[in-house]
Amino acid sequence: MASSGQFGERLAERYLRRRGWRILHRNWRGGGGELDIVALRRGLVAFVEVKAREDAGALDDPIRAAQRDRLIRAATAYLARHPALAEADARFDVITVMVDGSGGRVTHRQGAFHVPDAAAPSASNRRRSV
Repeated sequence: MASSGQFGERLAERYLRRRGWRILHRNWRGGGGELDIVALRRGLVAFVEVKAREDAGALDDPIRAAQRDRLIRAATAYLARHPALAEADARFDVITVMVDGSGGRVTHRQGAFHVPDAAAPSASNRRRSV
């Protein structure tokens, strides 16, 4: 049986695909971090952190500063290794999946956190919606 994290990532991927996102990578590692999902739609790259929860009280778990910093470093490394995306806008999203007996309930927070310009992926000459 798959872990709740793997189940949550599959549901999040299906959710994004149904909304027109193209999944570029899952569980991409680099820059000292991991990106659960990297998706692209209409020139926008979304770096998506997936949180699968079995306890409804944990749904609003914030992204802590250390985790946010790892995600930013990983996104920066990802963009450096994929120069075709250099001109794309980028943002960080969080998808929370409430795992229960009936499957899962998805909540998508677009632009879940913002990045100071100095720390933003490819901060030089990039437009961002992060």
